[in-house]
Amino acid sequence: GVVCSLNEGDDFGKLALVNRAPRAATVITKQDNCCFAKVHKDDFNLILQHCEANIIRLKENDKEVLVLERTTRNEHASEGSSVIEGAPHKILDYLIETRSTDTTRLQVDGEFIPDFYFTYPLFMSKADLYSNYYYAATAEKQSIWKKREEIDLREELVENAAFEEATSLQFASKCRETLYRNNRIVEVMRDFMFESEYRLYRNNVTYPPLPLNGRDKVNLDVYQCDHTKIPLEQIPFAFSVTEILVEAKKKMKEDPSTGEVYQLCEVKSNKGIIILESDERSVASKIGINSKLFLAVKGHVDTCTPLPMQNPTRISTPDGQTYFENLNILATAHHLTAYDYELLSRVTMHEFLCYVNGDHQSKILSTNLDYFLRRYNEIEYWVVSEICLTETCNKRAHVIKRFIKLAEQCKQLNNFHSCTAILSALLIPPITRLTQTFEKIPVKVHKKLKELQSIMYAIPDSKLDLVTIDTNNETYKAGSKLINFQKMRLISARLRPFRKAQDYPYTGEKLPYLLNSNSIKEYKYIRNLKVIDNDSKLEELSNQIEPH
Repeated sequence: GVVCSLNEGDDFGKLALVNRAPRAATVITKQDNCCFAKVHKDDFNLILQHCEANIIRLKENDKEVLVLERTTRNEHASEGSSVIEGAPHKILDYLIETRSTDTTRLQVDGEFIPDFYFTYPLFMSKADLYSNYYYAATAEKQSIWKKREEIDLREELVENAAFEEATSLQFASKCRETLYRNNRIVEVMRDFMFESEYRLYRNNVTYPPLPLNGRDKVNLDVYQCDHTKIPLEQIPFAFSVTEILVEAKKKMKEDPSTGEVYQLCEVKSNKGIIILESDERSVASKIGINSKLFLAVKGHVDTCTPLPMQNPTRISTPDGQTYFENLNILATAHHLTAYDYELLSRVTMHEFLCYVNGDHQSKILSTNLDYFLRRYNEIEYWVVSEICLTETCNKRAHVIKRFIKLAEQCKQLNNFHSCTAILSALLIPPITRLTQTFEKIPVKVHKKLKELQSIMYAIPDSKLDLVTIDTNNETYKAGSKLINFQKMRLISARLRPFRKAQDYPYTGEKLPYLLNSNSIKEYKYIRNLKVIDNDSKLEELSNQIEPH
């Protein structure tokens, strides 16, 4: 069909010049005796240097659909362009086109693929992505599946993707049918299908573990106001609060004729109560460390009280045989790091988008990110709990020294997650007020603590960064439906370090060490941390062990 109509003074073919690619459209004149000015690429580049800061605006039906900026990385890199803003489908078209024509341009905007993949849920559904991508990639006029660059593009999408929806598997099947003649592609697609089926059906255990998604299931314990437990087995993370209430009432065998309306609430260890919204999902990952779920009649949630187990008085392994003072610090650091990497490897980049406002938020389950961030709080409370539950001053000083040594070992293993959590705990008021205890710690240990704490301020707060980026940059350009892709690049740049960290597995040569029978007690302890997450209780314990 007709893409646009041009008048006297208009131009065409800019994108072909910028990308060194054949023109994607045919121009037909409406009248005879038309005159055209042909501009050589060198002259075109010279003109660009003196107009609108190298901006290229592409239109359809007299409306802008894609805005590009001419770029050159260095004197050795070829010229190309990067997307500034555009309609969602045009950004995807541009991605496919530029990856399927000239390999030299890959040097110019090498981050376009991750920038697009990490952020596309903000402006495009996963179903739209795969359906549009497959249609564009298999169109007869383009036949770009045969080009090596298109194969590279598909491989990158496969590598980056977390296949959580059936549309992903359908896309894989179509690709496999289209590409079956190419041996190299068949081999890649076989691996792709294998991974997709793993993610959809979980028939085997792999390391690192695959991301948890909405279809994965968890056992939930829901309590009534009299502390009667209602065990709910194999509840999908995608279940809403409403669906959990339905399952709980089935277990209660409640008489429907009573007509009582129930609410699901989170009861914290400090007696705080939060009534959960009916459409909230992934409840198991969102509640606090020692919080419990309670089922209460609407209007009577204040009758829910914490369980005794929510405020432990001693921290040990479940069998009560192992305590912190019994642990080998090096083995503990290794197990902390292994567990942190497992949690980190599960996190998909799209989960971070829950911090960016938009319609996409209700569709994103941040289950893996919730568990990863909750682990930080768990380690922090663990350190404070261990110290506040140690009664004598000398023993407390010894415990603090062990935690400082543990933080140092985690740093040497590049585990800044646990390292900063431990160091942050030592700056919490219930600990900093223990002046008599810190006086028992040698000067060299104090010096080491200050050295370690200096790294805390060099580690950015990703959540805060994403919120700031979202606040200061609009998703859509003012007065148009064009995506502000520069905002997408800022978000992607903040997520890239996490993806890089996931690419460097902790295990490998260290796995035999972790499975050593001599470190089983460290494994059990680290995987089953018992902590006090009641700030008032910790403050009370701190005043008891060292009254001022």
